[in-house]
Amino acid sequence: MQRFNGVSGVILAGGLGTRLRSVIPDHPKVLAPIHGRPFITILLDQLRAVGINRIILCTGYKARIVRDRIGEKYKNVNILYSEESQPLGTGGAIKLAQEKISSEIFVVMNGDSYVNAKLSRFFNWFESSRHTAAIFLTKVDNIKRYGHVVTSKNGKIKKFIEKESSSGPGWINAGVYLLNKKLFKLMPETESFSLEKDFFPSLIGRDLFGYLHETEFIDIGIPKSFFQAEKFFSSLSFVFKANAHKTQCRNINVNYNSQKATYDN
Repeated sequence: MQRFNGVSGVILAGGLGTRLRSVIPDHPKVLAPIHGRPFITILLDQLRAVGINRIILCTGYKARIVRDRIGEKYKNVNILYSEESQPLGTGGAIKLAQEKISSEIFVVMNGDSYVNAKLSRFFNWFESSRHTAAIFLTKVDNIKRYGHVVTSKNGKIKKFIEKESSSGPGWINAGVYLLNKKLFKLMPETESFSLEKDFFPSLIGRDLFGYLHETEFIDIGIPKSFFQAEKFFSSLSFVFKANAHKTQCRNINVNYNSQKATYDN
């Protein structure tokens, strides 16, 4: 698919991964091995599937390891790097990468989560609706770990509810965003800020919409979900068969004794 080959992709790959450090002590979580491949390559293939061939990796923690492992070319995709010298938060990381983003509309993905969806449908919806900012929302059985996003009937985002403050089923931020480059003018002047906690809430009442789609979702950011990831992705076998590649997880140590029996339940 070539329709979106002019769109820049951005993957937030600079997180400290402190909650996963007990399991993967020596590498950033975007390189966490899933079925023998670094997790980030699953995201790269998802973007590549819609024709995106220019992707910026926003790195920070152990940035050199990410660059050495992924390189400047992934299959037919050009890989660029925007490396922060100190933690800038998800918003600050995107702001730092601004000059490397070459398209008016660009897609951003969290580097530690995956939503099982054809992104072309999200893109087509965004293009036809002419929104300025959109968040991919999916429904889960318990929102407690993720927080909750409240929308109006037409999808306009009305409220963000913090993690732990409520539970039960609901719509959550699935970690994929479509943004117009004009939004950089509205971002905080401070270098460090959160996209989710600072910037998106500031857009409420403006042109911020949710794309609501129920589908499978996983966040590998904690040991329990990381150990569940191989089972999760086994049910999505196309990721490992149709998109097989040669990138391996060489020398990435995983502490499988880190309470794995508990996490398997």
